[in-house]
Amino acid sequence: MVDHGRGERREKCETYGQSYRGNMMYRLNGLLRQMADGLNRGSLNYTVSFALLAADGIAGTPIAEAVSAALGRPVRLGEILSVTPEDALVEVAQSLDYIGDYGSHPDLTFVGSLEFSQLRSAILDSLRELLLTADQVMRFSLQDGHPFYPVFWDYAFLIEKQEDTLILIGSSSD
Repeated sequence: MVDHGRGERREKCETYGQSYRGNMMYRLNGLLRQMADGLNRGSLNYTVSFALLAADGIAGTPIAEAVSAALGRPVRLGEILSVTPEDALVEVAQSLDYIGDYGSHPDLTFVGSLEFSQLRSAILDSLRELLLTADQVMRFSLQDGHPFYPVFWDYAFLIEKQEDTLILIGSSSD
């Protein structure tokens, strides 16, 4: 227990790693929320969704079980590939940079803004830090149980680090 000087006591994290992971997930999820809000704000027939989810202590279990645990629902997976951190970063960057066409697109004013550029850099930097320290990165597709409705682009990665599993999903729809 830690006394914060105001009479409140909270449980101290068991390890630096758990605390770091929690802070990293909180920060990255916040950045992804800001990005989705900006891309969706003035969009036309276009919606972006992101999720970074954790499944603690299940690294090494079959990927479908890990994804189901993180999403909290049964899933059926399609293609599963081992990828490099750089491959994952390139795919996320290409998805963020997608500008659509005249009938369906993200908020183009936002995409051309300094805010977008800064958020994009912060997301990719945070994601790079996570991926470069991962034990394994797998790209997978969801045949059933997808939390979003992918139309224009879609990615899903399983990231194993020590005993924990993180799932990063992004997609856009109309």
